[in-house]
Amino acid sequence: MRIWKNVLLLLSLVGAGCSAVAADPVNLNINISGTVVANGSCTFNKGVSTTVEFAEVNFNAVDNGAVLTNNYRKSIPALMSCSGDSVGNAQMTLSSVGDNIINYEGNKLLSVRINNSNPGKELAIRLLVNGQPQDVNTPFAVDMLLQPALQAELVQVGSGEGLISGATINASATLIMEFI
Repeated sequence: MRIWKNVLLLLSLVGAGCSAVAADPVNLNINISGTVVANGSCTFNKGVSTTVEFAEVNFNAVDNGAVLTNNYRKSIPALMSCSGDSVGNAQMTLSSVGDNIINYEGNKLLSVRINNSNPGKELAIRLLVNGQPQDVNTPFAVDMLLQPALQAELVQVGSGEGLISGATINASATLIMEFI
């Protein structure tokens, strides 16, 4: 009889353990709140807008158009200064003002207006980052310890029929730097 009591006690304990394992899981909702504080800021050229001036752009007349006579490449003065917490991954984008992008030789270029007309039909600006082509409106990584050398290159994208002696050329874009 004593053996049966031990077996019965053992079966009772096993049954009790099974009922605890089979119980519904217990949930605890946890709310976490806080405030993100970003105290870093960066500016280009002390917040002053800049102009890249190509001065005189020369071209020679050819059958059915004209051809630029020189390479036109100018530095984009974009001295960046940061204060506060500016660590992390950074990127820049040369963003067109409006829809002034053209595809040329596999790159996205900023179209140029001649006398405020025909954008992108004859001339465009190719962005160069450390001497390499970079698509306009496309972010690129920036090393905060080594600022990139930015250049604007004037490129002929058309036949040259629309190039006019004495005409003004212009294009507009915004350089954006952000932490990601």
